[in-house]
Amino acid sequence: FTGQWNNNWVISWNVNGISNKVKRYKILSHLKSIGCDIAMIQETHLNQDESLKLKQRWVDQVFSAYGNSASRGVSIFISKTTSFKPLEVISDKEGRYVIVLGLLSNVKMLLANIYCPNTGQVNFLTKLSILLSRFSDIPTIIGGDFNLVAQPSFDRSKQPLPTDGALASAFDEFQTTTCTIDIWRCINTNLQEYTFYSKAHNSYSRIDYLLVSSQMVENVVNSDIHNILISDHAPISVSLYPSFEGNKTKQWRLNNSYLGDEKFVHSIRGKIKEYFALNLHSVNSIQTIWEAFKATCRGWFISYSTAKKREKNERKQSLKDELNKLEKGHMREPDNYTLRDSLLLCRAQLQEIMHEETAFALFKLKRKYFE
Repeated sequence: FTGQWNNNWVISWNVNGISNKVKRYKILSHLKSIGCDIAMIQETHLNQDESLKLKQRWVDQVFSAYGNSASRGVSIFISKTTSFKPLEVISDKEGRYVIVLGLLSNVKMLLANIYCPNTGQVNFLTKLSILLSRFSDIPTIIGGDFNLVAQPSFDRSKQPLPTDGALASAFDEFQTTTCTIDIWRCINTNLQEYTFYSKAHNSYSRIDYLLVSSQMVENVVNSDIHNILISDHAPISVSLYPSFEGNKTKQWRLNNSYLGDEKFVHSIRGKIKEYFALNLHSVNSIQTIWEAFKATCRGWFISYSTAKKREKNERKQSLKDELNKLEKGHMREPDNYTLRDSLLLCRAQLQEIMHEETAFALFKLKRKYFE
């Protein structure tokens, strides 16, 4: 990425209707008070003519898929202080999603706002992931009400529902295919908070999400779930401060060393069989299936790579902490040979990791300039 950004707040919120003038004013005021730059709003309950009412106060651009007076409808708001040039807009005729490809501060970006049905989520997400696969190389932010929980035992205040497991698997597959990450959960690993309150069941759940491309994670400042106000859903936000290099998306390449991991190769073979069993007849065009498969397969590798990198970083940090402890101990007891041997072993293990990192970095550098 190039271009200079300040912190940009992207907010997703199911407002449960915005046609009422007073409620609309409250919603826009609340979004402004949070510091919203880009808003992804679900359940607007507005038709095409009524959606024009949303372009007011701090809102400069509005992109919508229209619902009716009682259900559906999604909109993306762009604030007057945000530089955004739309290049392509895809709107669902049922008012379930709007996808906007554009230049955000001269950086190509895909914004997708989704309102999942409360039945048939698996089929909906499968078709949507195929649609989004054509943008797989473009940095993406997906917001919306997915009407499912990502972690059944963790994202509900009461017992999981019978369908939660299958829906969670579909959501995980959707993230893999689109190469995105549930950014709030990524930052708040062990926190138990919710985005929706069901008055009828007196229960809470986390069914609203902001997903960001894996390549953008390092540029995320924070992600929050806000109070449940005005609607029965809470707004969720992510603050981004990109500092990407270059004016083109980094080309993904397969790390060939993964092919030597028999366990991983076996897992990929199983996933490939499962993918084609589920998707081969989902659309008419075999080319669409193939393009979506390539994006999905790449997502599997990226997911594995991310897990391996995280595991290595945790190991590296653990060794650093242990080395620091051993060095201080050895300084106090220089004649303690057991302590000295432990210190040398720990240092050697850490140096081995650093050697591997350096060798791989030099390999990538050579490939970049001499291929």
